[in-house]
Amino acid sequence: MAPLLHALTSSRPRIRYPVTRPTVMMGWLRRVLSARALDKLLLKAGG
Repeated sequence: MAPLLHALTSSRPRIRYPVTRPTVMMGWLRRVLSARALDKLLLKAGG
């Protein structure tokens, strides 16, 4: 609910907001992990 409230009440809302847990987690992982580590993690998760 917080992203929706922010988008509706902000004078300059962002274009995109991460809403679901997986999307928020991916954004966090992209900032924390290196590209190689993220690729490795995604390959393991994908099967």
